[in-house]
Amino acid sequence: MSDRLLTIGETADLLGVGISTLRHWDDTGQLVDVRTPGGHRRYRLSAIEEFQGLETSGENEAVTAVYVRVSSPDQ
Repeated sequence: MSDRLLTIGETADLLGVGISTLRHWDDTGQLVDVRTPGGHRRYRLSAIEEFQGLETSGENEAVTAVYVRVSSPDQ
């Protein structure tokens, strides 16, 4: 399990969402942040992996993602 902390921008990029979405998820308890003494949000990498449903056992496993886009004049 990784306790590395990511900034809100790094977390947003990693998850492919906006910063406002992360703030909403934090406010609703879906993804919990850690606050710095200055009040900045940080997110544990292990919590992000758990949120995504990925294994956090520390073992390296391959993850396959598939993206398909179909375009036609009728759409």
